[in-house]
Amino acid sequence: MSATAPEPDRRDPRRTRDEIDHELFTAWRGGDRRAGNKLVNHYFSRVRLYFVARAAGEHEDLIQETFMRLQAKQANYANGSFRAYLFGIARLVFFEFLHHRYRLREIDPWTDSLSVISKGSFSSRLAAREDHRLLLDALGMLSLEDQDLLELHYWQRLTGRELALVFGVGEPTIRSRLGAARKRLIARFSEAAGKPHTNEYRFEDLEAWLIELRALLKRPTDTSDE
Repeated sequence: MSATAPEPDRRDPRRTRDEIDHELFTAWRGGDRRAGNKLVNHYFSRVRLYFVARAAGEHEDLIQETFMRLQAKQANYANGSFRAYLFGIARLVFFEFLHHRYRLREIDPWTDSLSVISKGSFSSRLAAREDHRLLLDALGMLSLEDQDLLELHYWQRLTGRELALVFGVGEPTIRSRLGAARKRLIARFSEAAGKPHTNEYRFEDLEAWLIELRALLKRPTDTSDE
């Protein structure tokens, strides 16, 4: 009788997150429900973070739909970045939600913003500090493309390579777009603060508040930081 090979130690610090994710997703595709549960549990709070700041009150349904799509679309996964694949699905789910929720014929992610589409703001329900509320409002005033780019980079910590996969462009283009999106965020923050013509705010300040918001909006029970 041949011996059963031991299960690889996924806690090995030498293993990258991409390697662990790929192994778990491959096992899930092969029918291993435990592997699927581990993957979902690891990314649940991250997917929640993606939706809660833009669809408060309806985010739970969007989280569920994203993981259902993930399971249904397993055959479409290529051996790349699982995180890019997951948030690519989340983006599609969110755009479809906007279409149905606000009865839109079409959405232009380059020009349409969440604040214009929804005609409102969720910031007062999500943050107590004024600078945090203003930053949430400023993010919502950006184009959907800029908002996604900044939140996926600063909140989900996707790398330039992963962002390039999500948006379907090269890494140099991503770097250029990030720089432009940062400048537009400063302008929208100044506008939200009632100081549209000031040079008072620096991106270093907004970046610190973005990181604080990430911690605020994630579930308190989630202590992982990958």
